[in-house]
Amino acid sequence: MYQSDAVASLWYSGVKVLKIFIALHHSLSHGKTSHWKWFVTWSTIASMINLTDKRCVPCEAGAKPLAMQQVKELLKQLNPPSREASDGRGGWAPGEDGRWLVKQFKFSDFAEAMNFANKITPIAEREGHHPDVHVSYGKVVVELSTHAIKGLSENDFILAAKIDTL
Repeated sequence: MYQSDAVASLWYSGVKVLKIFIALHHSLSHGKTSHWKWFVTWSTIASMINLTDKRCVPCEAGAKPLAMQQVKELLKQLNPPSREASDGRGGWAPGEDGRWLVKQFKFSDFAEAMNFANKITPIAEREGHHPDVHVSYGKVVVELSTHAIKGLSENDFILAAKIDTL
C-alpha cells in the first residue's frame, strides 16, 4: 500500500490516527526519522486500524490484486478465533482460484435470509463496492471480488468486515 492509498482509506478512521499521522509528519519534516522508518511506521498504523473503520476506495489504473501473504494477513483480521467461536457462522475464505472471498450465512427460513441480504445493500451502496449475493432457503452466500483488478483488494476485506457487523 502506498502512503497516498493509506491516507485515502484512513480518512474516516478518526482523531487518534490523525494525531499519530501529524506526529510522524512533524518528525519526518524535522529530520528526526528516516523515510524508511516513516514507511514502516505508517504501515504498522494502517494495519492496526479496524477494517470496519476504513472506507472502500476506487482502484487506481494498473492496480494489482493482493498477494497471498496480504490476503492471509487480512483474513486474520476478519476471522479472529474469538469471533468464529462466538458467532457460530464460520469465517470468510478465499475461493478456489484465490480471486474471491466467500462466506455462507445460515438462517432459520427464507424470510430471515432475505432480510439479511437486504441489509447488505445500503452498506455496499455507501462503500461503492458490490458483492455477489446468493439467497436460498435459510442461506445467504456472499462472494466478494474486485472485478476491475480480477482479484482481491483491501476493499473486499473492508466490505466483508462491515457485513459481519450485521
